[in-house]
Amino acid sequence: TTFLSQFITFFPFKLESLDGGFRELSDLRGKIVLLNFFASWCEPCVEEAPALQRLQSAFEGTGFTILGVASGDEREAVANFRKRFGLTFPILLDDGRIAQEIYRTTGFPESFLLSAQGSMLMINDPQDGSPLVRLIGPRKWDSPAMKAQLTSLLKNLPKSAATK
Repeated sequence: TTFLSQFITFFPFKLESLDGGFRELSDLRGKIVLLNFFASWCEPCVEEAPALQRLQSAFEGTGFTILGVASGDEREAVANFRKRFGLTFPILLDDGRIAQEIYRTTGFPESFLLSAQGSMLMINDPQDGSPLVRLIGPRKWDSPAMKAQLTSLLKNLPKSAATK
């Protein structure tokens, strides 16, 4: 992590899960989280969905997870999107655009990598290597460069994070 990222803390929210019930972002504290804002109708989101799932599958059982946030979308459309791409990571419904407003997203897809301690991480963009905290637009999330960054970050997590 960089010096700057130590001071940029995540903003908590509580939203309905696609699977029912409510989840809070803080439920995932202790894990590294790729927070991904998307919409089922968004073509760039469709483009990156397979890479997100491949990344989730590659790091299954580690201290990493993706948290999808579907903003302003219908539950049925989001459920169909998840089924179409076989997405296994948790998805929250932000029909009131609460989380989208909190994170001041400007479009879809938009992503942030959050540390296990709850700060936003500056990472090297898997697309061009530039250091970013906010990643706007689709990415090749399962690229060797992204996997190497996550592997490096996960080395610093306690073993118990993988089982949470």
